[in-house]
Amino acid sequence: MLLTLAALAVVLGPLIFVHEMGHFLAAKAVGVQVLRFSIGFGRPLWRRRRGETEYWLSWIPLGGYVKLATLEEEGPAGALEGGAAAVPIDPARVIERKSVPARLVVMLAGVTMNLVLAFAIYAGVAATVGSPQLATTQLDSVTVSALPPGAEGLAALRHGDRILRLNGDTVRSWNDLIEGIVGGGTDLTFAVAGRADPLRVQLRDGSLRARQQLAQALVRLEPPRLGLLEPGRPAIRAGLRPGDLILRANGDTIRSWNDVLHTVWNSPGKPIRHPRAADRDRYRVAPAARVRRHRRRAGSAHDPRARVARPRPRHRLRGDD
Repeated sequence: MLLTLAALAVVLGPLIFVHEMGHFLAAKAVGVQVLRFSIGFGRPLWRRRRGETEYWLSWIPLGGYVKLATLEEEGPAGALEGGAAAVPIDPARVIERKSVPARLVVMLAGVTMNLVLAFAIYAGVAATVGSPQLATTQLDSVTVSALPPGAEGLAALRHGDRILRLNGDTVRSWNDLIEGIVGGGTDLTFAVAGRADPLRVQLRDGSLRARQQLAQALVRLEPPRLGLLEPGRPAIRAGLRPGDLILRANGDTIRSWNDVLHTVWNSPGKPIRHPRAADRDRYRVAPAARVRRHRRRAGSAHDPRARVARPRPRHRLRGDD
């Protein structure tokens, strides 16, 4: 219980502080007298006065407030906020004396600061950690019917083919490949591992839409490894765990995540069966009748809850999802 409260304080504390700091700075900027800045409600655990403003850390950590000079009476909320301030109110600097735009600035400053904080956090994470990319250029399949005119030569690609270079530039991730296609011109050259001659594409339509259509027709190869499993759903109850590799379903070999999805989509409300094999565990999971597309999760209404084969821990393959 204490650990939960401590975690709540650690998470909410900075959010409350930034929110109230927005009101505080805006009020100071438009000339409103700030009587108190408090994190928490009720009586103070710690207090300090600097100038005309009291700074409190109060004992009820369920929020915070900035007490502004006003002509209104304290009322019931005043007791929750620790009572009247020790500093006398300057009638010329109460919030009611300010213009409507100035009051709006003070009112909206808290939410604005929260938005700035969220942007700063996400920008910092993106700048330091970056965005995850699947470090493969291996192909699962090509949707031939979706290829734009001029790209029919890519139908020669097969399952497992690895694209090494695009227009002479090395591609190390699927993002590199897609960005190269979308940002390229009408003439594209694909160097494929194991092929002596590259595949050449000359799009008849040089529009962005045609290049996007080409990129979407290429389906990347993703291992049939389970990612997030939702607690309480059939996959968890069947004994599946994150990281498990699906080997077969209904007797058919599973080579990629798309194979898993197609099997599930074609079996709503029906169990997906797997024959018992040596050194493998068997799990019987029936997909829900309501199926929706998703790429990397299992255990919800749209995920692979199937009777599958999984190597025992000593044989489990390791690798990134």
